[in-house]
Amino acid sequence: LYGSFVASAYLRDAIPIRPYDRGTMPDSFNHFLPTNFDGYLSDIVTAPAGAGEARWDVITNNPMVESCVLEGPNGLAVVLINWTPQPQRVFLTVQFVPAGRNKVTSIRRGELKATRIKVTVSFRITVDVADVVLIE
Repeated sequence: LYGSFVASAYLRDAIPIRPYDRGTMPDSFNHFLPTNFDGYLSDIVTAPAGAGEARWDVITNNPMVESCVLEGPNGLAVVLINWTPQPQRVFLTVQFVPAGRNKVTSIRRGELKATRIKVTVSFRITVDVADVVLIE
């Protein structure tokens, strides 16, 4: 998110107009996660990122599940965070995976069926709140 009129309009439609409260119940507004964003504005807000030389390590079919790749001596750890209140079924393609790293294991769900094509590894997973997938 960055400061602009387009980014403000992008957020405005996803956040309902209601009084802010600091309740402890799950339906209190301080627990609200905006998920109903305008797809056209999303394309405008994220368009400059596509023009750069950024390296896309993870390609996903669900932008509400955030990913981060950590590399270690034994392989990769893909951290997944679900920013919606419901579990999300996600198809992920992890790029630039070193040769020989073919075993894919979810910390929460166990071993996953994965497909390797050259330097990419693809798999499906359901993410509740968060998960870590190890590619060893």
